[in-house]
Amino acid sequence: TPIRVSHRRADKIREKEVKNIEAKFIDSKTFEMIIKTEGGLYIKELISSDEGRSNPSVTEVLGTQAICAELDVIEVGIK
Repeated sequence: TPIRVSHRRADKIREKEVKNIEAKFIDSKTFEMIIKTEGGLYIKELISSDEGRSNPSVTEVLGTQAICAELDVIEVGIK
């Protein structure tokens, strides 16, 4: 459970699937990602690692702290 929602959610491990990631650099320190995931995955924590609570993460893969500067939901699939 991410720290930012821990006051309203049970603190438990949630395994979610990342189905696809596409990334492109905007400049040397900024990139844009389109991420397709299973419902319920916390995107900001996928990027930042939430102080090591979310793994793997973009921060872990890059070896440097990454933050989500902007988040847009492009599509929500309904089964």
